[in-house]
Amino acid sequence: AFAEELVDEALRISGNLKENPSDDLAYRRSKWRPAGKVRVWDDRARSYVPVVDVEVRARRWFTTHKGTTNTQGNYLCDGRFRRPANYSIRWEKYHFSVRSGTFEQAKHNGPKQRGNWNPDYGRKGSWGVSDRQQYYALIFQAARDYYYGNRFGLASPPRNSFWRPQTKIAADITARQNRKPSHAAIYARTGGIFPTIYIRTWNDNADRVYAVTAHELAHYSHWDLDRGAFRNLAWDAYINGNDGDNAVFESWANGVEWQLAQQRYRNLFGIGGYEYAFNTTDGGNYQELEINEDLIYTSIVVDMIDDENQRFTRGHGGNVAFPNDRVNGYTIQQIEQGLIGARSWNQWRDNMRNRHVNATENRLNELFANWH
Repeated sequence: AFAEELVDEALRISGNLKENPSDDLAYRRSKWRPAGKVRVWDDRARSYVPVVDVEVRARRWFTTHKGTTNTQGNYLCDGRFRRPANYSIRWEKYHFSVRSGTFEQAKHNGPKQRGNWNPDYGRKGSWGVSDRQQYYALIFQAARDYYYGNRFGLASPPRNSFWRPQTKIAADITARQNRKPSHAAIYARTGGIFPTIYIRTWNDNADRVYAVTAHELAHYSHWDLDRGAFRNLAWDAYINGNDGDNAVFESWANGVEWQLAQQRYRNLFGIGGYEYAFNTTDGGNYQELEINEDLIYTSIVVDMIDDENQRFTRGHGGNVAFPNDRVNGYTIQQIEQGLIGARSWNQWRDNMRNRHVNATENRLNELFANWH
């Protein structure tokens, strides 16, 4: 408050105090507290949904007050002003930061005003993410949920500390035009200078932006969970061309992608019958994925969790093009624990059987053999 009074006095002496002469006295009589609501348009939910746990800043000269959004997207800053303040959002938290491209911090410099600020990101009624702030908000939300939210007991991706850099997530827009995939560049952990995660889902649906961010963070978490096993898998997958080992990487991340999307859209938003569509072919969900359609990005994690045998459901009628899935009841946390020490597709399978008690464990060999 003293700093604000000091600045006002300096402005008064210089003749610049009155930003609005008609209500200058009103400014001096009362203070106001920055507050509002932050939402993002989600085309899958068909509504504006809250952006949770993002920090909103209100600044006037040398004074900044901050507020963090709750589960409804509402925020209330921790101080008051007499005069208008500049609102802003930086799309980051302590453990991660969203970047606009490779180097620039993703942020939104909002209006200078006196009163509440209620930003709604994205165009109501639209399909596909084509607004930069909407893109940043969805990527932020996925990273926040993985790092800070209810992640089903899963290990966290690497956290920010004195010895570890903050995770940088590049919200890549231009690369999408070149059809480059999203990926986790774990090899590029150069003290946080370059991004570790590249998200290239511009123009995709909101749930794809959210879920693919979770997918790439799952790779980063897998690496940190057991670096020795991860390096062994990477060597066999990329140097020796072993599709089975590559399938461990990608099938695991597929499972996390699916789990977090189902949690957000079916459970949190209450969208009845929602099924995460990882692509646009054959209905796009994992129950419609044929074995030979993808031997690397498989449905193995979903199949260990759910109680549906897609070879015989959805009109497939025993079609052997679909996996024979007679396994169910594992949790995503148990499946992650099976990754520890897993240096091959079959070691992952054996870890699942040896570490957990499950009524369908005698069918794990059959399930894993669908692909490799």
